[in-house]
Amino acid sequence: MKKEKTLKTENEAKAEQKMQPEQIKEEIIKELSSINRPGIENLLHFLEQSDYYTAPASTREDYHGAFEYGLMMHSYNVFKLFEEKNEKYKIGLPQESVALTGLLHDACKIGLYKPNILKSGKISDTKPYMCEDTVPLGHGEKSLYIIARYIELTDKEALIIRWHMGAFDPAWDHNEQCRKIEKQCPEIYAFNCADVEAAKYLD
Repeated sequence: MKKEKTLKTENEAKAEQKMQPEQIKEEIIKELSSINRPGIENLLHFLEQSDYYTAPASTREDYHGAFEYGLMMHSYNVFKLFEEKNEKYKIGLPQESVALTGLLHDACKIGLYKPNILKSGKISDTKPYMCEDTVPLGHGEKSLYIIARYIELTDKEALIIRWHMGAFDPAWDHNEQCRKIEKQCPEIYAFNCADVEAAKYLD
């Protein structure tokens, strides 16, 4: 019984230390503001005016981040995990590349999800959001399209964002260039692991 009490106390302590949405938003703004690249201020303004900081990351309860702030929290979790992997495996990406890819890989989800209101007037419990994609360019492709309006990405950053789903991307196995892509940008695998890890354990 004494051991259970200690574990409970530790878990409670971890819960108290968990960052709140406003803290995560501040960290994201701080990280992106530190990037010395033309257009970064316009990008930050766009994010502020959009639903990036409040949108969900998916539509269904059994998917990751299907709640308010889900997109922001998932993006931050991926960024922090990719940051760890970049250091642990000596990948060598500059910090701004880690931040841009981690925080913006799912920019395609900005403005994408709307509340799924039932005939009763209540929001669905199992599928609280519905997808309304007015510009169906694809997943990584659309993220690149949105980001490129504001800042220029390096080749590595563009490849990571475009192919961040790795083998989970339907186009991966059907792309004749996939072997060339993975040789040119092996960082995709570390990023994909960070993405999956965040979705499964942190979001």
